[in-house]
Amino acid sequence: MAPYQRLISWTGAALVLGALGLGFVVAGSPQRARDFRADEERLQNLQQIVSSIQSYYDDKGSLPATLETLLAAGRLFGGEAVRHDPITKEAYDYRIAGAKTFELCATFVLSSKDGRGRELRAIPVGPGKTGFVNWDHPAGRHCFSIEVSESGKPNREQ
Repeated sequence: MAPYQRLISWTGAALVLGALGLGFVVAGSPQRARDFRADEERLQNLQQIVSSIQSYYDDKGSLPATLETLLAAGRLFGGEAVRHDPITKEAYDYRIAGAKTFELCATFVLSSKDGRGRELRAIPVGPGKTGFVNWDHPAGRHCFSIEVSESGKPNREQ
C-alpha cells in the first residue's frame, strides 16, 4: 500500500471515529437515552396515580388506604401497569401523610435536569398552588409530597 493510500485510510478512520464521538456528545449515549425514557415513563405513571387519587378523593372524601384500594375499586387510571416501575417492576411507594396529603416515591436514574437543557416533566395534572404540579427530582430515590384539593386538582407541596 502506498504511503498516500495509508494516509487516506487513517484519515478516513479518524473521521469516522470523530463523527461517532461527536454523536455521543451531542445526542448522548444509547444507555442515557434509555434511562431518560424510563424516567419519563416513571413520571407519567406517577402522574396517572396522582390523578387517580384525586378522583378517588373527589368521590369518597378521603384518600385511598393503598394503591391496591384504587385498583380494586377500578379507579387506578392505567390499571396495574402504572403501579410499578417500568424497569425494576417494583411497586411505587404510597403513604398517607395527612387527611389530604400523601407521599408518592420512586427511584430515578437521572435528575429531572439532565444537563442538556432538557427537563423531564410529566404532563401537568392541572392548576396547583403555583400553576402546575412540579415534578422536579434528583437522581435516586425521591418522594413527592402531594396534597389533594377540594377543586379536583392536586397540589404539590413546595
